[in-house]
Amino acid sequence: MNKEKLLTQFEIIRAISTKSIVSITDEMADEIPDGYRNSIRWNLGHILAVADAFLFNFAEIPMYLSEDHYEMFKSGSKPADWNTEPPTLNELSTMFKEQMDHMKKHLEGRSFDEKTPNTFNLYGNPQETLGEVVNFCLYHEGFHLGLINGRTSQPIKRALTS
Repeated sequence: MNKEKLLTQFEIIRAISTKSIVSITDEMADEIPDGYRNSIRWNLGHILAVADAFLFNFAEIPMYLSEDHYEMFKSGSKPADWNTEPPTLNELSTMFKEQMDHMKKHLEGRSFDEKTPNTFNLYGNPQETLGEVVNFCLYHEGFHLGLINGRTSQPIKRALTS
């Protein structure tokens, strides 16, 4: 797997994520429409939490997020359960950039063909290399950006055209 190309794709997706935040208001970020259990802010934090969890558990990269932030945004969490203030949109934007830098620093000198100490299955297909873990993180981020886009098409539309 071509490490440089995959990291470039990750950087592009992160740039789209970061640019989309600029167009989101706090009101939009915290709205939970009927039929949903999470807000746009939760989806943004969840992207970070899952990337951290996968990179930590499968690539042995130290966690970037604080334990509090991870708990707020991990799979199965929801804003209704929050006991502390969530990060601001500006803080989330900074976290997207810093987590990318953190990941690149800890991937330095590692091959994306490297077998991970732990594997996970996607529809019966074992994901067992560093590249597969990073690739899943890309998919997951795109999935949640799609959910955000479904709530308000303007942030992502503007991010893609600027």
